Amino acid sequence: MAGALPSVTVIALFLLAVVTAFAMLGGAVFGSALDWPRATLGTGAVTEALIGAPFVIWRAVMAQKEADIAGQGHITDRFHKAVEGPGAEKKANRIGRPVLLQETDPKPLEVDLRFNEEKRTVIEWQADPGGYAPPEETGGREAPGQARGMGHLPSPRPGPRAGTSARAKRPRIKSGAGPWIKSAAGRQGRVPPPYTFEKISGIRRQTSRSQPGGHPMHDIRAIRENPQSFDAAMARRGVADASSEILRLDEARRARIHAAETAQAAQNKASKEVGKAKARGDEAEFERLRALVAEKKAEVAAKQAEAKELDQQLTDLLMRLPNLPLDDVPEGADEDDNVEIRRWGAPRDFDFTPKEHFEIAGVKPGMDFEAAAKLSGSRFVVMSGAVARIHRALAQWMLDLHVEENGLTETWTPVLVRDEMMEGTGQLPKFGEDSYRTTNGWWLVPTAEVTLTNLVNGEVVEADSLPRRHVAHTQCFRSEAGSAGKDTAGMLRQHQFEKVEMVSITHPDQSLAEHERMTACAQDVLERLGLPYRTVVLCTGDMGFGARKTHDIEVWLPGQGRYREISSVSVCGDFQARRMNARFKPAEGGKPQFLHTLNGSGLAVGRALIAVLENGQQADGSVDLPAALRPYLRGKTRLSADGVLV
Repeated sequence: MAGALPSVTVIALFLLAVVTAFAMLGGAVFGSALDWPRATLGTGAVTEALIGAPFVIWRAVMAQKEADIAGQGHITDRFHKAVEGPGAEKKANRIGRPVLLQETDPKPLEVDLRFNEEKRTVIEWQADPGGYAPPEETGGREAPGQARGMGHLPSPRPGPRAGTSARAKRPRIKSGAGPWIKSAAGRQGRVPPPYTFEKISGIRRQTSRSQPGGHPMHDIRAIRENPQSFDAAMARRGVADASSEILRLDEARRARIHAAETAQAAQNKASKEVGKAKARGDEAEFERLRALVAEKKAEVAAKQAEAKELDQQLTDLLMRLPNLPLDDVPEGADEDDNVEIRRWGAPRDFDFTPKEHFEIAGVKPGMDFEAAAKLSGSRFVVMSGAVARIHRALAQWMLDLHVEENGLTETWTPVLVRDEMMEGTGQLPKFGEDSYRTTNGWWLVPTAEVTLTNLVNGEVVEADSLPRRHVAHTQCFRSEAGSAGKDTAGMLRQHQFEKVEMVSITHPDQSLAEHERMTACAQDVLERLGLPYRTVVLCTGDMGFGARKTHDIEVWLPGQGRYREISSVSVCGDFQARRMNARFKPAEGGKPQFLHTLNGSGLAVGRALIAVLENGQQADGSVDLPAALRPYLRGKTRLSADGVLV
């Protein structure tokens, strides 16, 4: 008996559907979908129940559909893929679907989902890394991680697995628990099981910029709550009254957003009443409501466009403001106000006048600036023979030291990157003139900091995976736009050079200790090479754009008779992480928090070569080489006066 119940239910629903169809058909004759069954069956409770039940069911179905849409976003069915597996080439079932951007953005962004149906898992979701934080999780305010005008998660409606019936049930995500999304129409909701996420990889249009509601380098909420503190910190970096324009733009932007939401609510309310007016036959009310819907739709679009423009203005302003210095960073205007905190080794006493590296007899055969100028222009060098070998040995030895003794992970990365990566670490938009850009839009990295730091761009990592310590040996490219006339002789300041770069990604509680550890790693390189150095804390006027605190390590160059920078080790706090939306899951639970990032040279290979050559030079033009390099030079210990390793 129990087994028959589903069949009875199906038959009953079928009959109700038939009755509904006849009711709709009769409506064409009698002017109303309800007049025909009443005229045919008469009036009474039974008749009303028969003709009312299908509409009750229909209303329930539409309510569920509306709830689904609220949680899934506005979706179109235009994207198809073949299902993997036997016979897949014969089946073109839907497995991914494109999602429209919000109505204020003219360009759609397609989102491609791939499913593992046995595990009921979304294997990969490619979309913009921006997400939407619900108001109840941010105290009723927009969260720093909020993104508008970007891609949103679609409703997975995969086709049947290869080899199964085309009529197999297609699982779909319904609104409920799960990742929070926002639809193109502005609705909000969560997406629950049956699917969970294994991997999310972000793709963004090259022209996109994170909005203030997205991932600016400064916390807009903190500025709203304490503008005086923000202004005081910015004043130390030479920026006066920074908060007033920020708050003006932010208030105007939020006012437009509120106006758009209010108009959207009025539009939604009027939309629901339109159908009721039509059903009642009230044509005047129907026309009034339809006009109101159109009016509110236009108002929503206008307010959203205004909010988007204010977003961009606020973003441009925030992206050009430097990081906030730590309290213990010394005040000052330039390098003369930096504070020395450590000194190691004593400069060597020469019994002859020491020369600069390019003047040493043994170096001249292997360092050709004229050939480089013919090939590329000024600020380039061609190295060959013994000098090139020493240069390579230095880089390899530094890498081995950092990997084997300092616990860093050797990493090889591209030297061509997209706009977003340069924005993430702070080179763009303010310092684009300091770097080189290819004709197809890539940037040549000025430092491996860009690629190593951006490895966590858009990621949410586990707290127990921290700290993450990377080291990379790469070519670096800088235009030296602000260095005209400085260090024009030799290879101290080049457009193309090599550097061994260290980057650490840490928990906020670990970043200051990590800063000291990274500084010690860089200092250890110089100590093992026997090169005198000093370490200084940069003052507020000399500190880099993205740093909260910086240690500069300066090596002694006897040819110049002074200390010159060879490494700069900086702690950036969450400045870069906010821009990249790089976060971690706290071990104790709770919502993800922003990571802290640090970077430092370990060391600049070319400058290390200069220091080795100048500090080891002899009166006859030969150079004694550090013992640490001997295993990398096949036991050779000296560069002879005629440029040969001996």
